[in-house]
Amino acid sequence: MRLGKYAGLLLGSLLLQGCAGTPEYCHHPVGAATLAPQTARASDQGAVVSWGGVLLSTRNLATTTELMVEAHPLDDCGRPRTAQPGRGHFLIRQPGFLDPVDYRPGRALTATGRVALRPGDPPRLDEASLQLWPTPEAAHTARVPLTRPWISIGIGSGGIHGVGGGIGIGF
Repeated sequence: MRLGKYAGLLLGSLLLQGCAGTPEYCHHPVGAATLAPQTARASDQGAVVSWGGVLLSTRNLATTTELMVEAHPLDDCGRPRTAQPGRGHFLIRQPGFLDPVDYRPGRALTATGRVALRPGDPPRLDEASLQLWPTPEAAHTARVPLTRPWISIGIGSGGIHGVGGGIGIGF
């Protein structure tokens, strides 16, 4: 009977490890996937969207920074598909200073925020949540990812009589 109890714990541990397999760099887009900057209309004012693309320019003003972005469709993890045709331009307005070295033209980024529209201007996202994607150079110098699946073993103590351990397999 004791073996069955431990087998259940092991199985539960394996299931939990399997659920933790989403890469940390995968940020699923939110909002209407079909709403592109080029199709945004007055009725879309205030809609929450995730838009991404290639940074065209960074302009630091007195209290804000403006980023002009050429929009591209996003993949399932929210990364811009820069090989696909552009979907118009959009502006991001962030409070404070954003370093133009980090936010330089050509960088891929994703922004999640509320749509703001003004006649004659490109659609804008104010105070958006930003995700800068690694440059191709950084991808080549990044550390080697973990080989999957991997196995981990842990032992713990919970007091005088509380000793336990477990084995986990991650995918």
